[in-house]
Amino acid sequence: MENKVLGYVDYIVFGLSLVISLLIGIYYSRSGGKQRSVEEYLMGNRRITCLPVALSLLVTFQSGISLLGLPVEIYYYGTQIYMGVIGLVIGYTIVAAFIVPVLYPLQITSVYEYMEMRFQSRSVRLVGCVLGLLFTMTYMAVCLFLPGLAMESVTGFPKWASIAVVAVVVVIYTMMGGIKAVVWTDVFQFVVMLTGILTLIIKICSVHGFQEVWNTASDGGRLQFFNLDSDPTSRQTFWAVTIGTITSWIGNALSQSGIQRICATESIAEARKSVIFNLPAAVLYETLMTFLGVAIFAYYAMAGCDLKEAGLIQSSNEIVPYFMMEQLSEIPGLSGLFLACLFSATLSTMSSGLSAISALVWEDLIQPYFQCFSLRQGSFVTKTTGKY
Repeated sequence: MENKVLGYVDYIVFGLSLVISLLIGIYYSRSGGKQRSVEEYLMGNRRITCLPVALSLLVTFQSGISLLGLPVEIYYYGTQIYMGVIGLVIGYTIVAAFIVPVLYPLQITSVYEYMEMRFQSRSVRLVGCVLGLLFTMTYMAVCLFLPGLAMESVTGFPKWASIAVVAVVVVIYTMMGGIKAVVWTDVFQFVVMLTGILTLIIKICSVHGFQEVWNTASDGGRLQFFNLDSDPTSRQTFWAVTIGTITSWIGNALSQSGIQRICATESIAEARKSVIFNLPAAVLYETLMTFLGVAIFAYYAMAGCDLKEAGLIQSSNEIVPYFMMEQLSEIPGLSGLFLACLFSATLSTMSSGLSAISALVWEDLIQPYFQCFSLRQGSFVTKTTGKY
């Protein structure tokens, strides 16, 4: 497969998105209490408003893996997975109605503090913390590696370079600005992600039209929404997708990244709003990603092209980047916009993971055993522990 080359304007657009993220981190390192206390660094003094927290919750769990994977799922297997939005509604309702009222009043920083309270055992808390750290670090590694691998295979953009640049940027703005910088860069990155996805969708619909794209996908058997098959061995069914989404999103809310954001708001009412306001943004994101998958399938179906058989890609992970380069490379800057979109999803997940690691290391492994640290010393420790 011949690599498609990014132009200098694309690199400028991509670089600009990284610079803005850095500037947000610098701003929050110089404003307010200047991240001098653990409470401000990890929890934003519990004064972050509900809307940015809501968007931050969304992009925290929508990594570059989902941006590469969800459209491909629909490209090959259809839209049944989209019915997970029903599970989103149910899952978020459960979290807002039953989980937030229990956990928010405890004013915890580490989610595993609750385990110690519940089971009256520090050992249970430590086991949960260690497992949480291992999961977070493993997931972050995959989120960082996969987009870089996909972009290198399609554009020739070096994998090591994308990993290094993203890692350095996210470490700097997370370390400087704390949870406030993480949340507000998530808001910016959400806008970038939506802009990149919408650009691709508008481009394909401007050529073929929405109705033609939809009809082609329907004729190709990709529009499936209510497969009520009760067979548990079926690949995707309405029941499996709905129930699976409910449990996964409740699990997300109960993760360190989820609880850290929910408890960073100023009241239980704000905490509930942050969960509820997350819902329409999540449904919009899932809808756009689903239609992107439909559009990619329709485009290549109308062209009579199978990407793998034609030797244009080697892995399904390359479908979205290849489609992006084919559609957007003719206009300077648009490929860079989608590159920024893809790595914004990675940045949001990485920064959330780093912040979560800092909170867990401090609250569960250091602070209970070293009471001698002052607030400023604790702030220094939390800024350094999550970065190595």
